[in-house]
Amino acid sequence: MKQLLPFAFVVPSLLTACIEPSQDLGNTQTSEANGALINAPLDTEHNFDVGVCANGQRADGTCAGGRCSGTLIASNVVLTSRHCVIGIDYAEQFCDSTFSGPLSTATTLVTTSDTLRSGTPKWYEVERTLFPAGNNLCADDIAIMILKNRVPPREARPVRIDYSFDYAKHQPDEVAVVGRGAIEQTLSTSNNGGGFRRVLEHIPFVCATNRGTCAVVDYSSPPSNLFISPASFFVIGASIAAGDSGAGVFDQDTFNRNSRAVIGVASAGTFGADSNTNYGLVSRLDMHKTFIKNAMRQAGSGRGRDDN
Repeated sequence: MKQLLPFAFVVPSLLTACIEPSQDLGNTQTSEANGALINAPLDTEHNFDVGVCANGQRADGTCAGGRCSGTLIASNVVLTSRHCVIGIDYAEQFCDSTFSGPLSTATTLVTTSDTLRSGTPKWYEVERTLFPAGNNLCADDIAIMILKNRVPPREARPVRIDYSFDYAKHQPDEVAVVGRGAIEQTLSTSNNGGGFRRVLEHIPFVCATNRGTCAVVDYSSPPSNLFISPASFFVIGASIAAGDSGAGVFDQDTFNRNSRAVIGVASAGTFGADSNTNYGLVSRLDMHKTFIKNAMRQAGSGRGRDDN
């Protein structure tokens, strides 16, 4: 039974949401919901969303390889997915997979430009990247990047992080995602959308659990065709695709009020019987409060919201 894929640009079964040189990944709930970050409109407003390039540049200055999303949470700090910069040793069961070594020896770069695939993106070098102490794909798929130089406020303003709620107990009705992934995704094909920033709002919050069952249909997880979500994720409706890994996920209420606070990081997606992406798996920030607080201290920033 192998697997969902993380949503970088990668290839396995349950899909991570990053983009490797050849691909894009995603998640949607039903054919009725196919219109999420998948087919989402271009976005030039939410410039806290950055593009992440882990495999170096082409001669023209655009990203040459793996592409992900990230969220600026301080002028020198980006929140993203761990699998955007670290390889994965896939196990038979997706959530038994672990992280391996760096994806590339090239310096990881991020850009606030609207796309990292064309034009002349403005790049910021990542000085160091911090990870949780664990090494499990599902439990530890977040990373904090500390930039060599700060992003000026006239270029992009950071958003808050909010790890103050247990999202298995306090579930929002809807979420919003800002990312740079595919605009369509099936088990065998994808359209990477050019790496442009896109925004999708009013995505249903499906479930989260601390001990009980949060199960969704996933035809990349035979023979059961179900994915049982661990406590480290919350599940949202059709939305994210390859390239959206690391994208910030927001409670729709705070997004509407313009008091935006990121509550999760897009990680992976599942597939329905029609082979289209159908659910998004999001790493819960409330599960990583201590790691995030310590990482922000190392970066010289204390942004965020706590419940203490």
